[in-house]
Amino acid sequence: QHGFCHAISLGIPSPEGQLVETDRQSLWCMKATPDGKWMAVGGSKGSLVIHNASFPFDIARRFEPLQTEINALAFDETGSTLAAGCDDGRVMVWDFETGKRLHEIELESAPIVYDVRWIPGTSRLLASGKAADVYCIESKTGEVIRQIPTPHEASAVEFLSVLPDLSSVITG
Repeated sequence: QHGFCHAISLGIPSPEGQLVETDRQSLWCMKATPDGKWMAVGGSKGSLVIHNASFPFDIARRFEPLQTEINALAFDETGSTLAAGCDDGRVMVWDFETGKRLHEIELESAPIVYDVRWIPGTSRLLASGKAADVYCIESKTGEVIRQIPTPHEASAVEFLSVLPDLSSVITG
């Protein structure tokens, strides 16, 4: 349904689930904090809404809206930093507690950012998009520290996954 996501509790019998407000926009992404207390929801109108991650999923706060679609969200391991990949080729990084935007990183040759992932145990973030490259970003400074070309003929890298031993990044 346009403008809503459905939250279905595994502990409460509710075949229809619950409609969770997404500021009347198409939902593109959602991510829960590592402790499971909060859920970030982003979408087509640049709205970033934070919900309690348990029924009744009330809105806890709203971040300042962006002027672009939000395609991907990722929390660092502590849940203190939130990153978003956007439709205008930028990666945004916020202090989750205060909602303050820490960095706005424009990726060269990536007009759209499809995915963002934290590298476990570090303050580094990976981003990919409508370019056949993966970008490694230092979240403390907002600096792109490495642009990694993928070894295939893809025109985009839509999905990222970091192996648990940190030896490789899987792209798709």
